[in-house]
Amino acid sequence: DLSQILSYVPLSDARDVKISDNGKWALVAAGAEGLAIVDLEKNQISAKQNPSPGATADRLILSHDQKKVFISFLEASSTSLDPNATSSLPASIYVYYFNEGQIGLWGNLKGLASITLPYAVRTGSFDLSADDIYLFVANGVEGIRVYNASDPSAPVLVYRLPTFGLAVSVVVGNQYKN
Repeated sequence: DLSQILSYVPLSDARDVKISDNGKWALVAAGAEGLAIVDLEKNQISAKQNPSPGATADRLILSHDQKKVFISFLEASSTSLDPNATSSLPASIYVYYFNEGQIGLWGNLKGLASITLPYAVRTGSFDLSADDIYLFVANGVEGIRVYNASDPSAPVLVYRLPTFGLAVSVVVGNQYKN
């Protein structure tokens, strides 16, 4: 019976999920609950992080070496008079170290754009090069940004690639180092 094998882990707004290579951990972009680390052997949340009140965790990736988590947040707008207005929310990517269920903040990228889609407001997607050095970020009307993330405490913008239209998603092929 499947209900005896699986149990419910209460996360009301899971937007993105990555599983560690060893299959023991689920890393979840859990909306207003932030980054949630789920111990899959115990079926329980072992840690949560949200860098600022009102921020919404949206997308995440786990580095190839399984030591870093990059997670995007839609930041709460302090200038908006309408609490439901989301069309111009600033976005950020936070970098956390990850070690067997333990997490801690390493650094962040601020000043990214949110993207208004027909069905929601999201952050653009992002991906790492195979060597975990370059982070490629789809940044809406501003195109694609490339950061050197070799020092996760202070990623450095190294290139801006203009696009025609809205850059919503980016994927880096595994055979390419950068």
